[in-house]
Amino acid sequence: MSAICKMTKINDRSPHTPNTWDKEDEGQSRITQEVAITELTESSDFEELESLPIFSIIEGSGEGFEKWHKIIRLDAICVNTVWVSFSPTQASVFAEIAQHLADSVGLKDYDNLEPCRKFYAAQLVFILEANAPYDPVTGYCQGMSDILSPMIAVIEEDHEAIWCFASFMRKAPHNFRLDKEGITTQLMTILKIIKFKDSHLYKHLEKLQGDNCFFVYIMVVVLFRRELTFEQTLSLWEVMWAYQAVI
Repeated sequence: MSAICKMTKINDRSPHTPNTWDKEDEGQSRITQEVAITELTESSDFEELESLPIFSIIEGSGEGFEKWHKIIRLDAICVNTVWVSFSPTQASVFAEIAQHLADSVGLKDYDNLEPCRKFYAAQLVFILEANAPYDPVTGYCQGMSDILSPMIAVIEEDHEAIWCFASFMRKAPHNFRLDKEGITTQLMTILKIIKFKDSHLYKHLEKLQGDNCFFVYIMVVVLFRRELTFEQTLSLWEVMWAYQAVI
């Protein structure tokens, strides 16, 4: 059954409010992961990176819920909508259906959006909010919407898209955690490749003190989703995941 056919069944209850969040969660929320920002300055070391603003979800509090709620919605609205045209369900969705899903996930004050974009953003919110409690250690971090957006463009069933995203997060949780170890390892691997393939570029980076490879940080986190076209992104991801499955 397509997402359109299921709209009348999605989220029968009203969206959570800070009060119902506290009441149902009883202060035991484990969604405490700090949310990494999506833009980096031209910093050359981790001290500068750490000085950038970070949003923290306050454990089990109405304030934390409100901030987490808002961040996901803003990310969903701002994400590149180039993927919409590749999804027949999203591209041709009726305004009433788009509004129904938007209301069901608390996506308000965006009446100026086209129905397809509103529906697309609401799907992102629906899945990201479902995944955050499922994976409380990671919670929600900015950049996840970039990973999810191509998935919901090619996977019509919401439940299949959710499990596809959850499976990806099990394989790459280090991309969205602030301990730096996982992402640093990947950046150093890229530096080794540059050193082997292009010694002149490597020496240039050393001269500029850019050999920490922070300039490719976002590319690594979202798997080049912002640099490539829709078809290129899917091709790259398919090759990467197929290779991982083999090894």
